[in-house]
Amino acid sequence: MNSNIYIGMILYHKLINPMPVKKPIYTAIILAMFIVSCKKKHGSSDVPVPDKPFVTDIYAVGFKIIEGATYGIYWKNGQQENITSEFNSAIYSAVTVGTDVYLAGKTSVGATYWKNGNLVYLAQGFRSSAYTISVSGNDIYVGGAIYKPGDKYERAVYWKNGVEYDLTDGSTESYVSSIAVNGNDVYTVGQYNLPDNGNTAGTPVATYWKNQTVMTLEGALVPSYGSFAKGIAINGSDVYVTGYIGFGAALWKNGTLQPLDDSSGSPLDAYSFTVGINGSDIYLGGEHGNEASYWKNGTIKDLISGPFVASGVQCICFQGSDVYMGGYLGNAPVYWKNDTAHSLQNNGEAYSVTGIAVSRHQ
Repeated sequence: MNSNIYIGMILYHKLINPMPVKKPIYTAIILAMFIVSCKKKHGSSDVPVPDKPFVTDIYAVGFKIIEGATYGIYWKNGQQENITSEFNSAIYSAVTVGTDVYLAGKTSVGATYWKNGNLVYLAQGFRSSAYTISVSGNDIYVGGAIYKPGDKYERAVYWKNGVEYDLTDGSTESYVSSIAVNGNDVYTVGQYNLPDNGNTAGTPVATYWKNQTVMTLEGALVPSYGSFAKGIAINGSDVYVTGYIGFGAALWKNGTLQPLDDSSGSPLDAYSFTVGINGSDIYLGGEHGNEASYWKNGTIKDLISGPFVASGVQCICFQGSDVYMGGYLGNAPVYWKNDTAHSLQNNGEAYSVTGIAVSRHQ
């Protein structure tokens, strides 16, 4: 019972009745008030509140091809969502933060991104595209390519909250294919073509930038075949970049090539398009012998068994211990959850899944 009530009762009895109150009667009054008070408190807080169940939403993005033209596609839990129907549009990347969904791609206007379906234009021109997106705190980072008047080729760029940062000058073909943020540092990977007299577009060289400074990737300069950087992931102070050199999959850790295996002991006839880190495990997604495959800590696993099917893994994400990969099987869009394939809604046209994200929320 509240101590103020107890003291108030004593003062009240002393004022109206200077004679001592009989103890049994006084004790009964106090006990009765205490019981009533407890019953009221118990009744107000004893109603159970049911827990709201967790929901897992799977978002996949990409494009379909009709008579040579691309159209951006967005799936939620396997079903197509209406986000764009523009000619020559595409969606390349997806990321979730809580219940917010961010997508990067292009429309007929140019490079764009979407937040929860709301379109934000980054650059105009049909040669401008947003290929990758990342969110850090309240900041939105997008990487891609733009073409400016007077440029000879597309230049590699990234945007922070809509502000453009050029990585190249447009004198040679280049673009950003993946972006990652670590504290105040922005890491981007992609392609930068070196001038080559025998090739008007130049020789592609796998490249990554820390902020706006070019960093070295071991063995990336291969005049005969070129090299490509497709994905980036950061684990503490370690930076992992993946792609391919000539016809072989490649993984770089802090700029140094790492060993990768396939069934023949070398990564020939294999390509890696994406990298992800889950705990202490490093995953690469791509293809081996033109079929969907991935590497876990350097060891390859094929996702296709049985007859040959042209296929590939192009994106990866994680939810707890579950591993999600997106790509294609023949002309059909697909994602794999822990190596099991799940088909996505399609109309029989040629599709490709280029980005995947998963949100688990209440």
